[in-house]
Amino acid sequence: MSHQELVVDASEVLLVRGPTSVSSASADAHVLGMKMYGREVFVRKGKVLPFECFTKATFVAHLGRGGEAKVCHEALGTRIWSSVRNAIEMHVPRSIMLFGGNDTGKSTLATYVANVLLQDGKKVWMVDGDLGQGDLSPPTCMGATVIRSPVSDLRDLKADRIVFVGVISPSSFQDLVINGLKELACASPGVPELHVIVNTDGFVEGNGVEYKLRLATAIRPDMLVTLGSREEDLHKRLLATYGPEKVILAERPKGITKDYYERAERRMLQYWRFLEDTKKIRIHLQGTVMSFAGISYYGPTYIHPSRVIKKGQKGWSLVFERSSLGTVVVERSSRKVRFPWNRMQGLFVGVGAGQALSGFGIIDEMRPDGSFVLRTPVRRGPDSIYLSTVRLIEGLKRESVLKVLEA
Repeated sequence: MSHQELVVDASEVLLVRGPTSVSSASADAHVLGMKMYGREVFVRKGKVLPFECFTKATFVAHLGRGGEAKVCHEALGTRIWSSVRNAIEMHVPRSIMLFGGNDTGKSTLATYVANVLLQDGKKVWMVDGDLGQGDLSPPTCMGATVIRSPVSDLRDLKADRIVFVGVISPSSFQDLVINGLKELACASPGVPELHVIVNTDGFVEGNGVEYKLRLATAIRPDMLVTLGSREEDLHKRLLATYGPEKVILAERPKGITKDYYERAERRMLQYWRFLEDTKKIRIHLQGTVMSFAGISYYGPTYIHPSRVIKKGQKGWSLVFERSSLGTVVVERSSRKVRFPWNRMQGLFVGVGAGQALSGFGIIDEMRPDGSFVLRTPVRRGPDSIYLSTVRLIEGLKRESVLKVLEA
């Protein structure tokens, strides 16, 4: 681990890529609006944070493998979001939604916005709706938590509420995601005067714009912040719908991107965070409620040589096909969802106990008698399983996503 001391003045930004720990004895040093004095901030691998000061400050950085710290003179750091801060201080919105594509800095901006509100004595209900790169919950889920004190990384927090969706992209399950995000935004606990921040996913291409407009209609925020440029379709559509007094444009940080491998590694780290200290338990489909895409299957289970069938709500059937090639098929006309039995090993699932999501697990083995072996840290006997389309394979080192077809 290498050690660096870097002096930064008010016109500069110290840009730090993890894994790196950073400290400063300077009274006016800060990161995303959080004062640094007396703190050591750890920047996780794959994360980049801007460290700043109001006059001049000395920062001490301990760099891990792949870590980097450099003083930049470009327009970076929280100063590029002064329009957002000014709008928040002027209007004090009770709810704020953030929009932007992948790697535009939404999570970093969400953290900064939370700290701006916290500095003014407010408490924050942070809702993380990014299914693929979320900070408060594992991939395939959305999470929310109360923030009472400044923070530099949302992954340091524990979610108070999690909604299991089961996919890492909302493209084919937009209604499910919209309902789940609305549920979280309205589900803040009994803490008075909470200000709600809703961070959305990066799906903004194609019909992603219409999807984001539907999200905004469902949440009805007081302020909408878009990361990008004035020419982007999403910003123009939101501006036309809600007007300039509600829609604020935030500049996207330049030169800060994650490649495919960094994004994949950050997703895997987030899975591992929720799969520590697992044990194996055997569960039979007959006595377990199975759920997928908002439909619960709690009826009888029928075991056949080529398939296992479990009956569910509203006439739906969950069918595990023993000869399937590896695709999840949703047949809306016949009300069937077909899962590939031979691709269930390694499937990431939500684990419920007492009709509530209690944790997560991995299906370790499917057995011919309609039972399966589950690895999970949940100690209380599970009574329900929430299926996803994600398999964690090669010793939980790689993610494989089952394709979903609608027939």
